[in-house]
Amino acid sequence: MSRLHTPEPPVGVGFSFEGIVNNGAIACGVEAFGAYDEMRPGGLERAGMQRIVDPKEFTSDIRESSPYQAFTLLRPLVAKAGDYLPVVQVITAHPQLVLQMIADPTNKEAFAPAIALYHEFKAAHPDDWQAFGVGDGSFFYRERARLQAMGREGWEGLQSPYPDAVEELRALAQTMELRAPDEFVRGFVPYFASSKDAASIYSLCLKYAAEGRMARGDVEGEKCVISRSRILDKSVGGGDKVVQLARIAEELSIPRERVVRVDDRYDAKEVAALQDGGFPHVVVMEGGYVFPWDLDIARQPDSGVLVLPRKGFAEQLAAASQAWGL
Repeated sequence: MSRLHTPEPPVGVGFSFEGIVNNGAIACGVEAFGAYDEMRPGGLERAGMQRIVDPKEFTSDIRESSPYQAFTLLRPLVAKAGDYLPVVQVITAHPQLVLQMIADPTNKEAFAPAIALYHEFKAAHPDDWQAFGVGDGSFFYRERARLQAMGREGWEGLQSPYPDAVEELRALAQTMELRAPDEFVRGFVPYFASSKDAASIYSLCLKYAAEGRMARGDVEGEKCVISRSRILDKSVGGGDKVVQLARIAEELSIPRERVVRVDDRYDAKEVAALQDGGFPHVVVMEGGYVFPWDLDIARQPDSGVLVLPRKGFAEQLAAASQAWGL
């Protein structure tokens, strides 16, 4: 029996996968730079970089290189795969801005020119944005498929789970009670609302479980944390969070206000869209892909979100849900 507040009817929790359970920034960097080189042949070479042909070629020296450091620093800008294109454009075209960010990674002013260029590039080339990251035939997803085809071990080896977050999700999952398979009567039901594809997410989690970096019960059984049937990917509404959370409400037969969105980023526009769509409860989990100054904004009373730490997340989310009347 869980010691946490156990809501009845159940509460659906739509987690982001990247930045919450999975640290896949480096894998996304390899994919994004490779996709860019395919879209703009010679673009990486002109920037003094080389495309990673096989994930096994990726070394610690490449990981610590300034382009990959900058990619990780700018990762909070990315909500969908197309957003990687302007990130890569900034990094490859403006190396001086890259060094400026790396030298002062918590200073908003050091990032301001790069972020302004990111938005300029994105707004100026909407067709490129779509060609780069929308659909399985886009440059980004073709590059991901190519890297996976080289051997999933290599691609999956570029990523790692966040064990502290998995532990917290495990505590939430223990509150679930079912009347029949996939028929939940009470508790917190974890879903993943992601722009990543479901097959990659589940395959990755099976690997983590096989390696002992997750428990087998995290990916198997009726109270598992990560169920293949509860992964909503880009095929659901193109990754639109309002559409994905609406699917959660529909599957659990609960009103929308009983679905909580948990992200690692603070995106004021997305929060407003969720609230307009009937989802008032949005939580930001600390420790993911977020600019520190955005986290400061998220902590303000009028931000529309609740910021919670990773350690003790399950207990604090349960307490907040009880306070919300869920």
